[in-house]
Amino acid sequence: MITEAPPIVFLNFENIGKYEMGSPVSNVWSKDSNAPAGPKFATADWYTGDVKISELDWTGDGLMHIPQGHRTEVIDLNLPIKKQLRRINGTPIIMLLFPVYIHDLKDDNNTLSKIIETFEPFPQVKFMFSNTWDMCSHISDDFNAVDYILDSVKDIDGNRLNFYLCNKYTVDAIKNKRPGVDARFMACYFNRIRHFNPELYEHNAKQRTKHFLCLNNLVKSHRTYIVDKMPPDHSYVSYIGKDIRLPLEEGDFVQEHRISWQDSLPHFYYNDSYINIANETLFSLKDQTVWDKPQPLDYAGLRGHITEKSLKPIYFRQMFLVVGYRGANKLMQDLGFKLFDNFIDYSFDNEYSPLLRLEQLSTEIKRLTNINIADIHAYYNSVECQDIIEHNLAVYETYCYNPTAELQGKYNK
Repeated sequence: MITEAPPIVFLNFENIGKYEMGSPVSNVWSKDSNAPAGPKFATADWYTGDVKISELDWTGDGLMHIPQGHRTEVIDLNLPIKKQLRRINGTPIIMLLFPVYIHDLKDDNNTLSKIIETFEPFPQVKFMFSNTWDMCSHISDDFNAVDYILDSVKDIDGNRLNFYLCNKYTVDAIKNKRPGVDARFMACYFNRIRHFNPELYEHNAKQRTKHFLCLNNLVKSHRTYIVDKMPPDHSYVSYIGKDIRLPLEEGDFVQEHRISWQDSLPHFYYNDSYINIANETLFSLKDQTVWDKPQPLDYAGLRGHITEKSLKPIYFRQMFLVVGYRGANKLMQDLGFKLFDNFIDYSFDNEYSPLLRLEQLSTEIKRLTNINIADIHAYYNSVECQDIIEHNLAVYETYCYNPTAELQGKYNK
């Protein structure tokens, strides 16, 4: 007889001391919110392909509230905790947010340490720090969120600790400083793109008409620079913020299908172009930003974040170059993906100056434009190129997982 693993139970409590924890929140929230400094509960920001949801479930107030093998229970810290935990059927986990604005972790009362100390005597209670959308850095103004959290949990057995974070180099920093702790890179975009494109995207070996595909939504200075440099006769370009749309984006398509557009442009455009120019979110045309300057090793965390813009070309079987902070393409390699560096010159990726990096990138776009499209077609269909594409798709699949299932497997062996 097959029995299901006990569920994961996320523990919530209204307050600890005088600090009010509030409702679970996503790491997509405003720095200008009125929420007080201090730790927050996190929401389960993940989906998998077998979950039946509609597009609306990704937007509005209903975002990320569909149970997936877990449930939430509220406990009263003013009552005996041991007795309340005994009544819970499942693995109790306190899931805390690793916020975008990392200073929000810390408050004057050191609430995070108080939470850890309160539940340290109960080994059945596990801890999890999560975010799966955006996280630019774990270091800001000499505050190191990794050090702060790891110091707070220094007396907790490593088997009780779990980190699911959307910054690759923050995950690496945790592993380096606390070997043996389970820390994994997880971004919601992997599952989300696959959710809106559930059918396997097959190789299209036919001749295509365009060298490039360049998709943009919000107006940003680096996107404007690149869009202005795209060769119109060789490119499909959209820039929704400037009302530049491809024919299949006309009308109400973008507004009525905002999330699916973000994750799945009509497949025609992917099938009729070879190289995806992925204009990422983070960039500045001002003097060198903190993302671009040479930094100590810990500051590598400033460059460990990606969005769906870098992932769509992998899922839709295109070559790509990422327009972003210094090392944006190196990050793709560090995540396990391969670059097309026998065909595309990624040397711009190492340039510290944002403006020079854009200039070098536009030079590479011009070089690629001058390659006969028949030659691009031949390389795209070559064994070398298709091996890279297949490798990248296999790596992509490793990031499509459900943390709830992972935790169930870990704690119910």
